[in-house]
Order: sequence, then C-alpha cells, then structure tokens
Amino acid sequence: MKKRIIDFLLVLNMVVCMAGFGVQKAYAGSVPDNGNAADPASIDDAATVSYNISLYEEEWYIEALKAGTLSTGTNGRFENFIRKLQKGKKVTIAFIGGSVTEGGGVLDPAQSYGDQFIASLGEKYPKARIEYVNAGVGGTSSAIGALRYDRDVTKKCSKTPDLVVVEFSVNDQEDPTNGRAYESLIRQILETDDETAVVQMFAVFKSRWNTEDLYKPVGDLYGTPMVSVKEGTQAAFEAGYLNNELYFSDDYHPTALGHKIMADTLMNLVNEVDDAVAAGTATKSIAPVPATYFYSPDFLNLKLVSSKDSNGAKVNRGSFSQTDTQVHALVRNGEVTFPYNWSHDVSSNEPFVLEVTCKNILFDYKRSISDEYGKAEIYVDGELVAVLDGYKSDAWNNSYIELVYDSQEVAKHKLEVRMAEEDKDKKFTILGIAYSDKKMTYTQDPIVLEYTTGSEDIAPSN
Repeated sequence: MKKRIIDFLLVLNMVVCMAGFGVQKAYAGSVPDNGNAADPASIDDAATVSYNISLYEEEWYIEALKAGTLSTGTNGRFENFIRKLQKGKKVTIAFIGGSVTEGGGVLDPAQSYGDQFIASLGEKYPKARIEYVNAGVGGTSSAIGALRYDRDVTKKCSKTPDLVVVEFSVNDQEDPTNGRAYESLIRQILETDDETAVVQMFAVFKSRWNTEDLYKPVGDLYGTPMVSVKEGTQAAFEAGYLNNELYFSDDYHPTALGHKIMADTLMNLVNEVDDAVAAGTATKSIAPVPATYFYSPDFLNLKLVSSKDSNGAKVNRGSFSQTDTQVHALVRNGEVTFPYNWSHDVSSNEPFVLEVTCKNILFDYKRSISDEYGKAEIYVDGELVAVLDGYKSDAWNNSYIELVYDSQEVAKHKLEVRMAEEDKDKKFTILGIAYSDKKMTYTQDPIVLEYTTGSEDIAPSN
C-alpha cells in the first residue's frame, strides 16, 4: 500500500510542478523602488484552488498537519485575526523569510506555501478581503530580515499587517547575532501594533536540520503560534508515506507538494483556532508583550542606511562611488534586492566612512563568484574588526551579513571600509548598513533556565 501511495505521489508531484496547482499569482507584477517584496494584491484577483484528491484525506496526511501545529499561541492575537476573517473584514498578511518563503524549489511562485495558504484562506473565508505581501528573499538570515522589515513589509502594506508569518529557521545557520536578531524581529512586529499576530514557521532541510529548537523558546515567551514541517512530517517519513524525492526539490527547498504541506499545516492552525473561536472557548483578550527577553532584542527597530537614505548617519562614500546592478534579483519579479548600494571604483582607493550614534552595526555585503571581487577591511573607531571577502567560489551575488560592532552602550562611532592592500584594484559592494540607537531596558526572563539547565544547545547570548 505504501509503495502505491509513493508511486502515486511521484506522479502527482510531477503534475503539480507542471500545472502549478492551478493557482494564479496573488500579487501584482511590478514593485517600485527596491523591489524586495511583491506589491499587495486582493485575493479577489487570485483563483481559488480545488484539489479533490483523496491523498489529502489520508490519515497520515491529516496527522502530519496536526503534528506540525506545535502551538496555537497564548497571546490572543491569532484568535483576533481569525475573528476578522470570520466577519469578512479586510486583513493584511505578510510573509518574511528566505528562499523557501520566496518560492524556492518550485517553477512558479504561485506554488509557494505563502501563495497556496492565501488561496486556501480565500476559499475558507470568501467574504474576507485579503491583502498579501511576500517579503521572502533567498539566502537571507533573520539579521537581514530585521534590517529590511520596515522597508519590505511595513512600507509595502497599505496598513499595519494583521498577520506576519516569519520563516528563517533554515537560514540562520551562520547568524552573527546568535538568535538576537530573530527575537528582535518577533518583538518589533508585536510591539508595533497590538492587532498584529505573528506565526513562527519552521521549514526544514533534507538533512532534517533547522533552528527550531533554538527558536521555539522565543515563541513560548511571546506566546506566538508555531508550526513545523520538521515535526509534522517526521512520522510520514519514517513510515514511508513521504521520502526525500517527494518532499525536496534539492538539499534545501521543498517541491510543490512540500510547499503544499507547509501551507496546509498553516491552514490546520487556522482551522483549530477557528473552531475554538466558534465554540466560544478561545481567549478574547490580547496579552501584553513581555517586559523580558530570551536571547535579547538588541536589534529592535534597526535603521537601514543605503545610498538613497542615510537614515540619521553621516556618510562619505569615498571610492565606493558606483552602483552595482548585478545583485541578487527576486524570482517573483526580477527586481534587485539591494539596488541602493555602494560599489568600489577600482580606479581609486579612498575609504568609505560612516559616522553614527549607535550601539551596534550590521554590515551587509555582496558575495560574487567572480574573482574581480576582493577583500575589504572594516574598521570601527580606528580598530580593524573584520576582513570580508567579496569573492566566494559558490556565491551567486547573494547578501552576506556580519555584526561588525556590538555593545549595550549607545555612543558615537566611526566605521571605515578600505580595500585590502593586495586587492586595491578589485571590486567590493556594500549592500546596506544597519544600526540600533536605542538603549535596552528589558531584563532576561527566568524561562531561560528551563531551556539551559543541563544543556549547552540553547544558551542566551548578549
């Protein structure tokens, strides 16, 4: 029986990849300025999806969705979001994450888990008006997500989002902030508006790796709903109902079927909370954002400095006077992700200088497969803090971020970027620089002890 199911799934997955599940794009075709996120569009413009395939009624599939719903949340915000849908109100939904959220692994972005979720939500709540923004950018960590949230979500939505799905669990393997940027992003969304619900989505690599165990404590502290396809699909993989060929298009990204499982797991969360709201058993109050932290929200409300907007900093571009147009472009619309950058003019070697009052500095730069790119030296207050190489043999013009300054004290600092002596005639592109200038007043929550006692796997980092 299992072999017949797998054979059927293999055929189904090929059909799905070719047909795109019959979903029309739920976003507009052009994006102004930076192009990091799709324009919001009404669900009225998107086709609904009808599957009529018994696979989705199989017991193992239903159980996978239930197992993947780790928590329906405790802060009351998702319940409030569901009530708006039930009443047919307009809601704004944003997704922010890496390549999985962008739609990596499928031929058409309409097959992505975000688009499929929006289509399913439209079927369930046909009277609701749904505005949708997808701010997925391939190869970006939560640190980059935190620095671009205001640009790619806040400014793209017609109003403060009613729901934000955050997915960086497979992008933070080299997070320079040790979970602090992720927590800062979650907290920033919650603090901005009491009406905004956050759902933490945990994707998974073929190796079964993700940062779920590191980020679940954040959800426990802030009371956010959490869904995990790692947890949800484990039994199906072990029983043979799923395998790597069915679920993964490569080592990192889901197939169209994998994306559907992610979307359906989100819908299971919706259905569970909808049932509770309808039964009158769901909470009706919204809990305050805790005055405590787990890892530390040191990167709250980051200010992004670009060649277009100095955002409170003083910038002298020096020899970094050109604009690099060969930076990572979005699958959805071909727009480049960081168009307002600074690129080194190889005919000169004057330093790039930024002066700013802050407590930390995140430095986002481009990595290229071309050996025309070389190393740059980063100085803070005259001290060499990093040597960053713009060349990498497996790069794809992607963003890479470093934490070049980190403190709890807010003070004036001077950042300088110079090409290394041996690479004066090479290129280097600064994609963006972000900083925080607010002194933190929160304290660490005792919940940390529940996760760190007897374990070195999860530890707060300041």
